[in-house]
Amino acid sequence: MIDLGSVIGVGTPVIEVTDISILKLAVNIPERDINKFKIGQKVEVNTDVLVNQTLQGTLKIISVQADKTHNLKVQIEVINKSNELRAGMFGTAVLANGSSHNALAIPRKTLVGSTKNPQLYVVKNGKALLTSFNAGTSDGNFMEIVSGITESDNVVIKGQVNLKNNSNVKLK
Repeated sequence: MIDLGSVIGVGTPVIEVTDISILKLAVNIPERDINKFKIGQKVEVNTDVLVNQTLQGTLKIISVQADKTHNLKVQIEVINKSNELRAGMFGTAVLANGSSHNALAIPRKTLVGSTKNPQLYVVKNGKALLTSFNAGTSDGNFMEIVSGITESDNVVIKGQVNLKNNSNVKLK
């Protein structure tokens, strides 16, 4: 942290040591899935660096408070046997008994109003109709649609600020 010949004072750091034998993977979990996680649970971890290798991790910490997108942080410890992983690298955690969940989602920027009473504009017969829907979890950029909107609906994703209910619109 210093150059040869530098003058250093008392308490000035000269070296930084990082122990990478055990790494911590922080993962955001939607609130609907948090009950699937328990302290001490084994979790599979995949990385881009170790392509064909699955590592075993142990869940060590579950946060007690959700963030503004209703996600909770969990921390998984991974033993770095080969020391090929470095601090700050990305990893993906897979819950061994988990199941995938496909859901219809919209960009959060399509919302009109608040997340407590979510609405958006759906185009039907050349008209923009303000439509309420039931929202699920959100990752900050996208919001899950539980009901009220179908996959076949044409949703307005830009220019909602200029619309009113029943406005004439043209699809591009």
